[in-house]
Amino acid sequence: MTTTPMRRVPAALVFHLLLAASLALAPGDAVRAQSTDGGSSGQSQSRPGHGGGSVAASPLSQTATNGIILNIRAVVSECRRYDPVYRTDCLAQGLRDVARRVPRGPDYDEMRAAIASASGKLGAIARRDADPQAPALRSRPGANTRFRASRRYTATKPARLRKTLSDAAHVVDALQTQLLRSGGNSAKRAVHFQQVAAAAGSTKVLLRS
Repeated sequence: MTTTPMRRVPAALVFHLLLAASLALAPGDAVRAQSTDGGSSGQSQSRPGHGGGSVAASPLSQTATNGIILNIRAVVSECRRYDPVYRTDCLAQGLRDVARRVPRGPDYDEMRAAIASASGKLGAIARRDADPQAPALRSRPGANTRFRASRRYTATKPARLRKTLSDAAHVVDALQTQLLRSGGNSAKRAVHFQQVAAAAGSTKVLLRS
């Protein structure tokens, strides 16, 4: 019996056949890849958050603003339990966590930047007047109902405490002023920034010796 020799299929034809088959099996993969590699997918893209996660861009909303206010109140509630020598560092770290959770997007960017800047300044004051002889205070997990991670707070030198608290209060005053000015000419925007400014001002209760 005579056998007919098989014809060799060109490699290029095999490649195209395999590609067509893979696309037929997973038609959504190309769209998902486009939406994650920076291409335009017709939907808003999420932006990376300070904490390494991803926080979606968000317009002004009372729900989001209320969340920021509750986060600030939780910081006050935690830090006021501690001796005044630990409160400046506690407030600095608390506002850092608040800033990380402020929604991303043009409506909240200035608010987040102002709170983050105040946190950095408070942290610098806490480091400047730190007491190397005093033990660090470790917060219990869940001590802050909104930020449950345990943290370590540095003590202020007793001889520097009055100066530390006074300088920290000036930082909070400046934060309030910046938030109020950032409200701009929009009545809706101004209301949200005024509410957060008032919450920020309430942190000064921590800075009384």
